[in-house]
Amino acid sequence: MTLTYGEKIAKLEKDFGVTDYTEPEHSSWNDPAFLDAMIKLEIFNGTNFSKFSADVRSDPTCIAKAVGFKSTHLQKPPLQFATEKARDEEDVIFHAFSVNPTNLQFASSRLKASPCFIDRLVSSRKNVGHIAPFLPKEVLSDQHLARLLISSNNLNYLDLDERLLRDEDITFCAMNTQREKSYEQIFSEAPFELTANVKFFDRCFNGAKPGPYKTKTQVKSEIKKLHRRAKEGLKGKRPLEIFDNKAKLNDIAEKLKKRTYIDTDEIRKSLTEIAQKIFPDASKDKATLKRFAELSWAVGSLNETTLSHFDQKVLSDESFVKSLSLATDGNFEKLLRGK
Repeated sequence: MTLTYGEKIAKLEKDFGVTDYTEPEHSSWNDPAFLDAMIKLEIFNGTNFSKFSADVRSDPTCIAKAVGFKSTHLQKPPLQFATEKARDEEDVIFHAFSVNPTNLQFASSRLKASPCFIDRLVSSRKNVGHIAPFLPKEVLSDQHLARLLISSNNLNYLDLDERLLRDEDITFCAMNTQREKSYEQIFSEAPFELTANVKFFDRCFNGAKPGPYKTKTQVKSEIKKLHRRAKEGLKGKRPLEIFDNKAKLNDIAEKLKKRTYIDTDEIRKSLTEIAQKIFPDASKDKATLKRFAELSWAVGSLNETTLSHFDQKVLSDESFVKSLSLATDGNFEKLLRGK
């Protein structure tokens, strides 16, 4: 027979001979059996653990029962009400962490900064990835500890100390172990100073492996693109903006190639915006100019405005004009001759 909440309280008070179980004065708060009964009757809510005596709140067995209670029934994590002495004991925190990694926040400062204890936690539970807010700066900036946490997927790459984000070994380790993000995604999150480095690029390019939705070749292509982007980024904001907008031209071309649904008005608008950002810097870049003209022709916006983006030296190159004319079904040359 299932008891109502009121009946559960009545049973608890009758069994322990108290008039009002919430009163702080009665002696049952010193009795571990009272905690057992509250848990069994599902009256325990985490917050009421604070009313128990220091002896109960420092007892490892009582703490283990409290933190192991149904999380859906807890108003607050009971570990936060354990005594300071208990929260400085490895076994107590180790068990609490195994139940819920966020319990680490209530561990003593000594334990959270202990290399041996962090090592033990890492060995016990992997793929947590969200404990950085509970760790001191000393841990997030310690190369050995950071690598342990990264390699076990217990720490997100971007939670690392800035100095360690520039560490080749740790970044490469993250690329190969972070499960929530792809190999190339971690590479994209690393600082430009690192991803623009030829030596590090070679290491990542040669060590590339297929992802869940990409082949090894596609991952390598993405790494190469990100490496180029990083080099442009180191040059400054303007070169990076030009690089990114050239990439947008490639994306539009891919969509047209796949013949997916295309909103030509939207593409025309995008081409106008891209033109404002890459020209006149790209007015001599034949590959970009050709791509831009081809796309403009594909959506019916190849006109004198398009021509205005071309440097005169480029327009005087007959072989280039001829190839572009072929790509636009003769329209580019007609436009040029009629100018």
